[in-house]
Parts: sequence; structure tokens; C-alpha cells
Amino acid sequence: MNTNPVAGVTSRMICTTMPPRRLTTKRDDPSAYAIAGDVGRRTAQRELLLKALADHDWNMTQAAKAIGLSGAPRVIRALRDVAPDVYKEARADGRIRAGARSQS
Repeated sequence: MNTNPVAGVTSRMICTTMPPRRLTTKRDDPSAYAIAGDVGRRTAQRELLLKALADHDWNMTQAAKAIGLSGAPRVIRALRDVAPDVYKEARADGRIRAGARSQS
């Protein structure tokens, strides 16, 4: 007699029949450890992004390639997210200009 409860069950069957497992939980009161991790991640992203932009004379496409983003729009979105003060300053002094919009 087979006592293995999953005998004959393939990983494909498990993946399609079981709901996805939550890897993280949302908390109303995040721990100091979680907050520090988030602050550290955002600080590292800000430093990396600003260094790439400085190294490539604010050429968004080259900066995106240097840090592994898909293109200039992602750089701008990331800049707005992690360095809104720098984004506003760059828009004001012309380092970031509105791009051409497609005519639909």
C-alpha cells in the first residue's frame, strides 16, 4: 500500500489546481526592519539612477541600457518615483523634455 499522499501527482497538476501562495503579507503596521529595507532599496535605486544619468550626460536611452531598464520612459518613471525633486529640476532646466507623441 502506498502511503505517499502525492504519489502520481505531477508538478503540472499542482500548479494548475492550487491557488498561488502569498509570499509576503500586507501589514497595517510594518516593522522598522521592513521600513529600513524599503528606504535602503529606494536610496540605492536613486543613487544608481542618478549616477547613470550623470555618466551619460542625461541621455535617457543610454542610461536605461547602462542600468538594464527597457528604455527612456522607464528611466523617467523611475526618476519621478525615487527622485521627484531631481525630476522637477530636470524638467525645469530642460534636461528632460516632452517626447513626440504618436498620432493615432
